Amino acid sequence: MRLQTSRIWPYIAAMSDQLNKPALAELFYQEVNKVVRNDEMPPGDQVAAFYRLLTLLFVECTKAERIQFSTLFARMAYVCHRDEVDKRLQFYLHQFRKRALKAMRQPDAVDDNIRALGLKVLLDMIEALLDTPLPEHLRGDYPPAWPSGMKAHKVEKFIPQARVVVLEDDEGAEQLLVRDEAQADTVVRVQYNDANRNDNFMPTIEAIRSVFGFPLVLNLLDVEVDDQGFYHPRAFVVEPDYLMDVTAVAECFQPDGTNPWPYLLKKYLPKEPNKYLMIGNIANFFLDELMSDSELPFREVFRQTFVNNPLQYCLFENREVREIMQQSQKHFLNLKQMVKEGFREQGITPEDCYLEPSFYAETYGLQGRLDLLHLGADRASIVELKSGKPFMPNTYGLSANHYTQTLLYDLMVRSAFGKSVDPANYILYSGQDDRQLRYAPRIQAQQYEALQVRNQLVAIERLLAKLGDPAAGDLLEQGNRLFGKLSPRRQSNLKGFTRRDMEVFEKVYQGMGAVAKRYFIAFSGLIAREHQLAKAGAQGMEQVNGLASLWLNSFEEKQAGFDIISHLTVQELNAQEEEPTITFQKSEDTNPLANFRMGDIAVLYPHQEGQAVLSNQIFKCSIVHINNEQVVVRLRSRQFNTRIFEEQPLWNLEHDLLDSSFNTMYRGLYAFANSPKERQRLLLTQDPPREGIPEDIPVSAELTPEQQDIFRKALAAEDYFLLWGPPGTGKTSMMLKHLVGYLFEETEETLLLLAYTNRAVDEICASIERLRPDIRQHYLRIGSRYGTSPEYQGQLLQEKIKGVEDREALKTIIDKHRIVVGTVSSVAGKQELLLLKHFNRVIIDEASQILEPMLVGLLPQFERFILIGDHKQLPAVVVQDPVVSQIEDPMLHNLGLYNLRNSLFERLFKRCRENGWDWAYAQLSHQGRMHEDIMRFPNQFFYENSLKILPDSVPVAQKQKRLLSVALEEETDELLQHLASRRVIFLPTPADDRSATQKTNAYEAEKVGEVIRAYQQLFRQQGWRLHEGSIGVITPYRAQIAQIKSVLEEQGAPLEQLTIDTVERYQGGARDVIIISLCTNSLNQLAMLTSLSEEGVDRKLNVALTRARNHIVIIGNPDLLNRSDIYRALIRYCEEQTIEP
Repeated sequence: MRLQTSRIWPYIAAMSDQLNKPALAELFYQEVNKVVRNDEMPPGDQVAAFYRLLTLLFVECTKAERIQFSTLFARMAYVCHRDEVDKRLQFYLHQFRKRALKAMRQPDAVDDNIRALGLKVLLDMIEALLDTPLPEHLRGDYPPAWPSGMKAHKVEKFIPQARVVVLEDDEGAEQLLVRDEAQADTVVRVQYNDANRNDNFMPTIEAIRSVFGFPLVLNLLDVEVDDQGFYHPRAFVVEPDYLMDVTAVAECFQPDGTNPWPYLLKKYLPKEPNKYLMIGNIANFFLDELMSDSELPFREVFRQTFVNNPLQYCLFENREVREIMQQSQKHFLNLKQMVKEGFREQGITPEDCYLEPSFYAETYGLQGRLDLLHLGADRASIVELKSGKPFMPNTYGLSANHYTQTLLYDLMVRSAFGKSVDPANYILYSGQDDRQLRYAPRIQAQQYEALQVRNQLVAIERLLAKLGDPAAGDLLEQGNRLFGKLSPRRQSNLKGFTRRDMEVFEKVYQGMGAVAKRYFIAFSGLIAREHQLAKAGAQGMEQVNGLASLWLNSFEEKQAGFDIISHLTVQELNAQEEEPTITFQKSEDTNPLANFRMGDIAVLYPHQEGQAVLSNQIFKCSIVHINNEQVVVRLRSRQFNTRIFEEQPLWNLEHDLLDSSFNTMYRGLYAFANSPKERQRLLLTQDPPREGIPEDIPVSAELTPEQQDIFRKALAAEDYFLLWGPPGTGKTSMMLKHLVGYLFEETEETLLLLAYTNRAVDEICASIERLRPDIRQHYLRIGSRYGTSPEYQGQLLQEKIKGVEDREALKTIIDKHRIVVGTVSSVAGKQELLLLKHFNRVIIDEASQILEPMLVGLLPQFERFILIGDHKQLPAVVVQDPVVSQIEDPMLHNLGLYNLRNSLFERLFKRCRENGWDWAYAQLSHQGRMHEDIMRFPNQFFYENSLKILPDSVPVAQKQKRLLSVALEEETDELLQHLASRRVIFLPTPADDRSATQKTNAYEAEKVGEVIRAYQQLFRQQGWRLHEGSIGVITPYRAQIAQIKSVLEEQGAPLEQLTIDTVERYQGGARDVIIISLCTNSLNQLAMLTSLSEEGVDRKLNVALTRARNHIVIIGNPDLLNRSDIYRALIRYCEEQTIEP
């Protein structure tokens, strides 16, 4: 006979709300008595009954708190901590919990020891938790002693954290075999499924087996080491260098349980603007402003929110804007009262607070940005602001996800500051009528439950990254296994908006055809792999440090890799201003060649000798100005408390990661999946673009006959047109300018003009500003002031709407500008513009540098598009190995998709050419940059002899053919004679065996110095002016740049007039003279020199050679270079190109 304890549950639950502890204890004792008196109940059923009664006991003991626990372990750990249960009893409690589950799976194998253990644990727990002694009628059944053979391990040592590499899993012993970085010479056994310590992490262990595999890096937390040297950790952190955002983990905690799968869903779904999100952003802005000045009036601060979010406001109706304003006023008044009085009542002194401090916590594999951190003299506090109401709050009045969020922030702050900080945690509900500031107590068991969920999210990331692995089977099956999880039928506990969103995703995913699905799956894998490398890097891969290099690499390694601007001193502090900037002075210890440029996002932190990078808060910022003496950064968050900048004398800057760029690509794939089927088929090249008939329209005489034909062809294209523009062919300065001019003057079309980089957007602005004097009245630019050249900053939207205070006036300004210019990321990542304004056509420059997921979701939103690029120059930056990004799917091969690292431009161009869709593409062949002697080699080896100099009718063409005729003074040295008589020169140098990293070559650096000195002499003799566009040096390594600059400084060369950089930084630029230092010291460096396309074109060499207008000098080791076919041909070509003076 089986006792139905499930019937007892509602009875006890109903009674417990009304009874005191003794009465509740009597009910439990009665139920225990029924079990032990039932002679017909087998031992296995009795064990199950004790387990269910024990579970019910702990549920009843936490009912008042209304805290959401994801596991029974967490509930038990919380109660035992709260009620200070004897540690020995806790040990046997968890022994029974673990063994009972196994017994219920195998009831026939249950022995009396487990039954006795369960009975004793249950009776002791009733007495301990309900303060009621064991009744007389059960004393004879009470086991007198604990079962033998169950002993807690003897603790010999305690380790707060151990970073280990897992090598193997001994499932029989339930142990991982690892090597600890602190004692790497021995293999250590790590006990898992350890009752009362870590058996709640079994989902992590299962993920290690099924998803991660070996070897694997783990952080072990709160480790007890027993007398055999075995590790007994309290928690596991998988891949700790892959930092998960605290908010993403917290959102998995809902009142009805935890579920990690909505995390995957949110990667793809767009964030639809709504007034609640808007109010949340406004409330955060209010807090920032009021912390700076608590006397600010509401209307003044609210008016600024309009300036901060102009496009979002335009999406709302006037009625909604009024509602936003009315509801925001309540938040403002509550926050104002909190800043003036409420915080101080809790010991939070506003002057000791920091706004939106960021933390990276490698210990826990977490990253996040707090709303407010208080660091007072004798106490610390965390305050997280929430504008919504707590949903199904626990006993503390907190939502489950909000509570979890503060618990994880607590871990991060402790990780940074150590034992010196013990923060009190609060959630500030700014929209509530009472108790706005609510205490969130720290519960370690709940924190570790959250870490378990964090590990599950990392496992989902790893599953995404595996998509496309040929060893994992058919691509479609791989995707269906993963994305099949995002089905409401598989996630039956989901409710509300999340269930609705999952239904929408499933409908869109299942609605794609087989080919579109495979495309979606393959690129999802590519994005995930790139994201993983950007976060955690890959040891041994050239230049792939990832964000984790911030804490993994030593200071010396960062200096050697030019990855840090160190030893900065504060020169001008404006962190508290509306534009929060800090000007730093470089010191003599600052590496002058650190690899940073204007526009880079960075992490700012104090330089403290002997201190770990993450032992403090960090400040996220952007570099807005940089030169040899100074660095100016703009902080992401305004800081009214500037004490830390005044107290810390030295500061460091390192590169940061922007997760949003990867989110944009995921959402781009989803937008593609949700686009009309005919647009999908068009972009996949399953259908040809519609053929248009070029009209005999008038064309500017400024264009060559070839350009005029292509101009008419591009305008006739019904769906899309691809313009291949090799170096110097005028694709932006001529073609884009005249296409925009015609469409603006002769049609009513609205145009969106995009490019990959801000520099290219500047060029677009320069090009269209030559169309007509009043063009500035008709175009505006989307973007940041700091990414825009000063001469075009007046065209920025935020400049054009200055003084505008209502939605209608703003819409009028946007509507009257028919041309909008910006970067692809500025539009693709923020859909407000496309929701607000309809564009007939988009023209995208630098399209060959953009990965497909950035464009395929954007392009279906336009009637027509024109892509401009050159797939034989540098491609999009993809870090993963080309072998990994290869695709083995025959259906995708039919689309011309063989490697996911190639651009949409390249694939469409090749498919059009293969299929004879010649109305949809064209190549510009006349280039006006290079002398024909310089053009000849790239033309032959990279462009199949399709390039030509300009027609004779164009005056510049004579310069491209001009013979080199330089009269030299007598007794001129041999090098000067060579430079005066040849446009293309190779100068041999030996390998430098003294270079420890092989990334410098002193011989080549000296030769560069000699060549520049000779050119200076030549320029003086001929009366030529030396300026910034005269001479440039290209070399593959930052270290060689340093070597060359050192030589040039010693010889007094005019460094301010010379550009010395890598080829990646040169794309799009040109100089009269280009000097290339190949820095070749060994054979294995030849691979670093090249970037081969699928057609075998060396794109790096192509870009380097085609930067030169009149002269090119190549310096390297011929013995090594001759091992490469292309460099052997280049050396031979140089030797042949001798033009007599």
